[in-house]
Amino acid sequence: MKANGITCTDYAVQGEQLVLCLTGTTMEDALAMERSVVRITTDDGVQVEALPGYENAVSVTYLADTGVYQLTLTRAAQQGVGAALDALAADNTALRGELAEITTEAVRTRAAAMAFAAGATTITDGQALAMPGLFPTWEEVLDAGQPLKKGRVIDNGGTLYRVEQESVTPQEHQPPGGEGMLAVYRPIAPGHAGTQEDPIPWVYGMDCPEGKYYSYNGSTYLVAEGGSMIPCVWAPGTADIWQWVLVSE
Repeated sequence: MKANGITCTDYAVQGEQLVLCLTGTTMEDALAMERSVVRITTDDGVQVEALPGYENAVSVTYLADTGVYQLTLTRAAQQGVGAALDALAADNTALRGELAEITTEAVRTRAAAMAFAAGATTITDGQALAMPGLFPTWEEVLDAGQPLKKGRVIDNGGTLYRVEQESVTPQEHQPPGGEGMLAVYRPIAPGHAGTQEDPIPWVYGMDCPEGKYYSYNGSTYLVAEGGSMIPCVWAPGTADIWQWVLVSE
């Protein structure tokens, strides 16, 4: 077998010391052997054991009768800890660098996506629902004070709305979801199947065609046959609105 490439007839761990019996080498080479990790391998190079931390040479003795150098190493406690900390610091520095690159790229990607979402007018409802957090908020477009093109999507309190008119200048007293504003801003229905098993959460002003199921305040409602509400301004369960059929509470 070998110890870091030098033929080793035997080795033993004795407390804080490691004793190596080396042959086919010189005293100088024995002392110069890499010792931060002593790797014991077969002659074919298969690692048998790795012994870290035995960095200080205590002694080297030549046994003339066998031609063996007996090299005694001891653990370099402080040096080993320092080396370990240095290695850890280097790893952490490299990791921080990688994370910084990833974060920077993510920020750039998000910024590009937000820039696209802010000006797009042809994004479908499904695409819009798959892009949460990327559209400008009502507060942002209100502060900007610029006209909004038809098809633009904005976020008001977590609900997405689409601009329905050719050019709309945001006004503080006319927010999406406000009374009389459905002709200007129409809510985008959340992505649900509209079945009894997967009802659509109801939002004021959304289109509610007949045969679809909606959830509201913990209950499930069906839009009755012939009762399409395009748009719908009556919350499910509103008294005397026959179009809403309570299915389950």
